[in-house]
Amino acid sequence: MISVFVVIDVCLYRDGVSEILSSAEGFHVVGAAPDVGACLAEVARHRPDVVLLDAGTSDGGRALARLAAAWLDVRVLAIAVREVEAEIMRCVEAGAVGYVSRDASIHELLGAVRCAARGEAVLPPRIAACMMRQLATLSAGRRREESAAWKLTPREYEVVELLGRGLSNAEIAGQLHIELATVKNHVHHILDKVGVKRRDQVAPLVLTV
Repeated sequence: MISVFVVIDVCLYRDGVSEILSSAEGFHVVGAAPDVGACLAEVARHRPDVVLLDAGTSDGGRALARLAAAWLDVRVLAIAVREVEAEIMRCVEAGAVGYVSRDASIHELLGAVRCAARGEAVLPPRIAACMMRQLATLSAGRRREESAAWKLTPREYEVVELLGRGLSNAEIAGQLHIELATVKNHVHHILDKVGVKRRDQVAPLVLTV
């Protein structure tokens, strides 16, 4: 049985969603509230599997972030979200495990709640791809910050990436169109800056930061 708490500001809409969930097999609505302030104590008491939160209101994003921060183990599913990438990403960044479009059917709503209860992300492929791109950007930023801390130069970072691909000094020289002796100097300086003794230790440390 999946326990659900419904947070929707419009009474008629809130009652309708609660009724749909209550009448569906495998669901149990443990409570409903018009806003996050009114639901925090109830969520703390019932600890539902999923909280359905209307993120379509003007302060929906702030409410979502507040609820997600208060109860990290509660899966918050945003509903009534427009099919706009920026709005969906704001919900995810605020702590939602996924979203249900305002145009979704009852069948899609129930399926999304089931997925959220299982701990699965409720996101279409294009939004998942967007999240992967953002993660890659953040990872690259962290690597640049760490490289700056080690005082790696842009050229040294290029050498590190090629070391990570298993290239020899001669192959790196060919790839970067520089002298072999220059590559050897770069590798020596990199090992000294990063604080390791072997060239195969550099890339796993630097490129996975």
